[in-house]
Amino acid sequence: MRYWSMGTEWIETTVGDFCPFHYGKGLPERNRIPGPYPVFGSNGQVGSHYQPFVNEPGIIIGRKGTVGAVHFSKLPFCPIDTTFYVVSADYRDLRFTYYLLKSLGLDRMNADSAVPGLNREAAHKRKILVPPLSTQRAIAHILGTLDDKIELNRRMNETLEAVAQALFKSWFVDFDPVVVNAIKAGTPLPEKFAKRAAHYRENPDALGLPEHILRLFPNRFQESELGPIPKGWEVVRFNKIAYAKQGKYLSKRKISDRVTGEYVYPVWGGNGIRGYTNEKLYEEQVVALTCRGSNCGRVDTTKSPAWISNIAFACLPRYGSVNFLYIYFKHISFKSCITGSAQPQITFANLRNKLMEHPIAPNIIELFSRLVEPLFREIVLRNQEKNTIDILRNTLLPKLISAELRVPDVEKILEDVL
Repeated sequence: MRYWSMGTEWIETTVGDFCPFHYGKGLPERNRIPGPYPVFGSNGQVGSHYQPFVNEPGIIIGRKGTVGAVHFSKLPFCPIDTTFYVVSADYRDLRFTYYLLKSLGLDRMNADSAVPGLNREAAHKRKILVPPLSTQRAIAHILGTLDDKIELNRRMNETLEAVAQALFKSWFVDFDPVVVNAIKAGTPLPEKFAKRAAHYRENPDALGLPEHILRLFPNRFQESELGPIPKGWEVVRFNKIAYAKQGKYLSKRKISDRVTGEYVYPVWGGNGIRGYTNEKLYEEQVVALTCRGSNCGRVDTTKSPAWISNIAFACLPRYGSVNFLYIYFKHISFKSCITGSAQPQITFANLRNKLMEHPIAPNIIELFSRLVEPLFREIVLRNQEKNTIDILRNTLLPKLISAELRVPDVEKILEDVL
C-alpha cells in the first residue's frame, strides 16, 4: 500500500484497505485507575487511565451506543469495547483519515444492519477516494487549522466564564465583601467565616474591590434557614428568582447533526446542543434546565436564537440578567426536585417551590449583571465566530475529501477568512 504516498493521482479504494478498524478492549469503570491517558467510548472521552491500550495517537469510531461517531485522540489512549479504532500508517496521514471517516456518514450505517451497531465488514466495504500523501497532509492542515481556531475560541470562552463564576462565588457563596466590611466595622463574624476572615486580616487589600462597591454590601450577618447570610439578604424559592417554561418537541427529521448555512439554530436537549435546525423557539437568550432523563438538573445557556426541546425548561430571570441566572443555577443542585427512577424528571410543581441554596439581594444582582456583561458579550462574539468557522469547515470537508475542491483554491479562500 506504500504506492499511496507516490504520484499525484487520487485512487479509488475501500475503508478496509486504507484504514482497517481494530476492536476496542473492555475496561470497566471500576477497573480504571485515573491517569494521563484518555479512555474513549462511542460518545467520546469517558474517563482516564494510568496506562494506554494504544501507545500512539489514533481515531476512535463508535461501534455500539453512539454508532459511527468519530473522535480523535492526540495522546495514547484506551478505546473500550463499544468502539473501533484506527492508528497511523506510513502511507496515510492520521488527521486526514479522521476527516475522511467523519465525511462518510458512518452514523447512518446503523440502520443498514439487523444488529444494532456499526458492522465492521459493512464499513470496510465503503468505497473512498484517496489522494497522495502530500495532498492528505495539505487537506489535514487546512481542516486542522479551522478546528484549532474553534478549539481556541472554546478555551477562551471557558476562561471568560470562569472569571464570572469566581466573582459569583466570592460575592454570593463566600460573601467576601461582607466579611471584609465586618472586619473593618469590628462586628462579630460567624465561626464558618473564620478562615476567610484570617486571610483578609493578613491581606487587607486582597479582595481588590473599590470602596464605592464595598459600601453596597452589609457589614454583618443574620441567621436564616440556610445558616448565616448577609444582613438584609433574602432566602428565596425558585419561583421568586426565575420564570420557567417547558420547551417543545422537535422531530428528528428537522434536526441536522452539524451547523450549515440553513440549519443555524442550536437545538438544546438534555445533554447540551443535540443538533441544529432552521427554526427558532427563542430569539432572546435563555437558561436551559434539563428536566427529563439521566441529565436532570443540567444547566446551559443559549448564546444565540435557539430551540429548547421538550426535555428542558427555558428559564428567564426575575432579577438581573440571564447571565446572572445562568451562573446562579450553576451553583445550585436540583437533585431534590428529581422524581422517578426509571425515567428521572423535574416537574414544574417541584421546581417552583425549591429552596435555593444561595440568598439574594436585588441591588447586588443588578451590579453583578452589569460587571459580567462585557465577559459574556465577548463569549457571544467568539461563539458567533465559532459558528462561522463551523459552517466553513463543514462546507469544505466533503468538497476537499471528494476532490471537488483543490487545495490551492481553498488556501486562497482561507487567506481572506483567517
